[in-house]
Amino acid sequence: MSSQSPEPVKVTTFTLQGRVVGYTLGAALMALLSRRAFIAPGSIIYETLIKTPEAAQTAYKIQDWAFLVVVGAHALEALLFAATKLRKHGVPFLSLLWWKWVLGCFVGGGAAWMHFAQTVAAAEGKRT
Repeated sequence: MSSQSPEPVKVTTFTLQGRVVGYTLGAALMALLSRRAFIAPGSIIYETLIKTPEAAQTAYKIQDWAFLVVVGAHALEALLFAATKLRKHGVPFLSLLWWKWVLGCFVGGGAAWMHFAQTVAAAEGKRT
């Protein structure tokens, strides 16, 4: 018996079935963080929580930093995902499938990692 582990399965699919909520929440968070109108005077958030121009200035700074942190973290996460998971499982670089997974990771973050792990597990189940 060989002590080597078997070759990793090749991932050939990206399906959204059952995954829409995770990706939608990630996209909604990025959209809300990118829109100044979300916390501008007249918005529900402004009228309920902020209420003063001074607090609005602080909220604008927080929103800017939060957007940069979320987008930056997801961009790094997508690069790491592509370099480790996609390469290991034979997803061709810059192919349509590669872009689906990378954009899914950028938008969905951890949801994409779980989705990919389940896709790999399903492919391994078919192999045996």
